[in-house]
Amino acid sequence: MIESEKVPHILYGECYCENCERAFREWLKKRYGTLEELNRRSYTSFWGHTFYDWEEIVLPDTRSEHIDEKRTMCQGITLDYRRFLSDSLLTAHRLEYEAIKKVIPDAQITTNLMGFYPGLDYQKWAKYMGFIAVDSYPSNEDSYTEIAMAHDLMRGLKQGKPFSLMEQTPSVTNWLPYNALKRPGVMRLWSYEAVAHGADTVMFWSLFPTGQKECWECICVLWRRPAGRRRLQKRNSL
Repeated sequence: MIESEKVPHILYGECYCENCERAFREWLKKRYGTLEELNRRSYTSFWGHTFYDWEEIVLPDTRSEHIDEKRTMCQGITLDYRRFLSDSLLTAHRLEYEAIKKVIPDAQITTNLMGFYPGLDYQKWAKYMGFIAVDSYPSNEDSYTEIAMAHDLMRGLKQGKPFSLMEQTPSVTNWLPYNALKRPGVMRLWSYEAVAHGADTVMFWSLFPTGQKECWECICVLWRRPAGRRRLQKRNSL
């Protein structure tokens, strides 16, 4: 695997530097060819958003097209910026992917995706992944149908080939609004559900708590305590 969870590079905020702005304009030129086509496809004439020069295009945020973080006055440009971010991150992934392939042609290269996260075009990414890997961290309130559908999406990225459930927690996460203990049998149930929907690998994160994951209930922390070991065995025995 190369670089776990490339997704958070977008998840924790987009880049609005001058380099990305210039690259975004070049991306738009390649996609549309002319400003006329860009204006037509994005319907920029509505509310006077017509672009007359490529330099007029700025990255969409609350200083330009956005009303707030999730609302925009120019949907076409905002959607294209999301596509640009996914393509930019994929370009970085491909540099690593191709460098490894030159040395190890039969290497199985992957990175873990995150269910229905909308920041990446999974269909494009799947072409540069030897197998699909995914994180699964549902809350106790998530329905089994939501979890199942996320697994089905992963299986579909390689036309039905098995995927790897690369990350799940044996019990408590540390980033949900309420980090509840899993009831006995829930982790086993969710693991079986992944297998039933196409996973051929079931793994956990992580062995030891570190850094911001200090409050994460990890396998080795549980295993070192007799009570924790019994709880882990009872909850998660496959």
